[in-house]
Amino acid sequence: MEYKDLEDLHQHLAILMNEVHLICESINVKYTLMGGTLLGAVRHKGFIPWDDDMDMGLMWDDYKRFRDYVLTMKHDWLEFDLAGDTNNYWGPYLKVYDKRTTFWETDRTKNLVKGIFIDIFPIVYAGDNKEEAFKEFKHHRFLQAFLRRRGYHYHTGVLREFAFTFVGKMFSNKFWMKKINAQYERLCETPKEYVSDMDGNKKGIVPAILFSEFVLMPFEKYNFYCIKEADAYLKLVFGNYMELPPEEDRLSHHIVYMNMRVPYVEFQNRN
Repeated sequence: MEYKDLEDLHQHLAILMNEVHLICESINVKYTLMGGTLLGAVRHKGFIPWDDDMDMGLMWDDYKRFRDYVLTMKHDWLEFDLAGDTNNYWGPYLKVYDKRTTFWETDRTKNLVKGIFIDIFPIVYAGDNKEEAFKEFKHHRFLQAFLRRRGYHYHTGVLREFAFTFVGKMFSNKFWMKKINAQYERLCETPKEYVSDMDGNKKGIVPAILFSEFVLMPFEKYNFYCIKEADAYLKLVFGNYMELPPEEDRLSHHIVYMNMRVPYVEFQNRN
């Protein structure tokens, strides 16, 4: 993937993110950039130059309000997916696409092609100590494994794959999402010391206080919300995040094919 292609992708992802930002502002929910996107905001005032995706998160109550709003709204060029609500999607978190574009993602799906996207994660209370939080994290990943085996291909051992795939396909996406949402509701009945996005890795289990304040930060030519304690969060998740990785590790990971000027439906019809 040439650098100019990534720059084009970044420009269109920033436009997509700004549209999501405007929706959040209109319904008064707070979000934060997450993971490598948050790292890019702090270290580069925008995208990590070799990055090819974008992540954001909302605390559970705001996530539910946002989810319920966008899954019923009408929009000229945005499209949202969530397992249990849309077909051919098996992620337990929201994904928003620019349907004016084509993006073929490298993953374990059945070669589904849609538009460029942003992953939108719920951030939930996980426990009053790291041990409790990690136990809930593992429970979520257990439920997630059944859901995702309904549409993704994994290679982690024949017996394990057979068991997860067999049980996963016995029940619907709605069934597994009901289980996952029930865990989130239980955890968020009362505030706890630690939160997690659950669909990341265990380093994302962090003190809840880090997600108590949100501030606008420059990102490319826009301003997007980030947690005020971004530095503390990034140190916990990435360590010395201001140090660039070795040049050989500065790679994009998701792209088979992309076209910012052809709607994915048109691309599918051609192919």
